[in-house]
Amino acid sequence: MEDVNLKFNITGGQTAGAYTVYDGTCVLQRVIVNKAPAGTIAITDNADPIGKLKSGVAENSYEYGVVVSRSLIVTTGETGDITIVFRPS
Repeated sequence: MEDVNLKFNITGGQTAGAYTVYDGTCVLQRVIVNKAPAGTIAITDNADPIGKLKSGVAENSYEYGVVVSRSLIVTTGETGDITIVFRPS
């Protein structure tokens, strides 16, 4: 498989909740907050926490470089505009 980064967008038109970004082993490269949600952004490897961005976090790119062994899941407390950049492995 090629080393290609993929992206998954969660935008204001979608409801708050849990989104399975990728089901399988991958590398979470970064989380880009284009428009901050009022709620938190939780990032997990299935149920194991990877990180959490607080409510009202600054619009920015947050680097991770973390291997996800099962499923990359992002949960938002309220919708904003978020881009998840990852690479299947």
